[in-house]
Amino acid sequence: MTSSASRTPSAATCPTFTRCACARANAVVVCIDEKTQIQALDRTAPILPLRPGIPEKQTHDYKRNGTTTLFAALEIATGLVTDRCFQQHTNKEFLLFLKQVARAYPRVQLHVVCDNYATHKHPNIQAWLIKHPESTCTSPLPRDRG
Repeated sequence: MTSSASRTPSAATCPTFTRCACARANAVVVCIDEKTQIQALDRTAPILPLRPGIPEKQTHDYKRNGTTTLFAALEIATGLVTDRCFQQHTNKEFLLFLKQVARAYPRVQLHVVCDNYATHKHPNIQAWLIKHPESTCTSPLPRDRG
């Protein structure tokens, strides 16, 4: 386990961290993002293994199996990633993932940094954060469009 001093990111690591409300030495800071519309594909033939002097080979054709959404949380200080895939991308799935991240870091102050996507600001998310004061959430300031 790393010491609490080494778990604190610097402003160079995460510029948003400099204005985080919970910038305490023992807070765990995670950045959450999602990747939507990932195609779940199966090759129609098995991948041929590597052999000395011959690279791995695979067919160009595939079978489609729909799409998935990947949620990932990166702990800034250690590089540890918590992830989960969902079929949809709504506030319900984000809340389930947020709960999973909170369970991964029990009994510590958890600070989540995420983008300005509307799902992250949904009333269900805000209500959960109010009920769990050990977890806080920060989004970057909106850019000036002037």
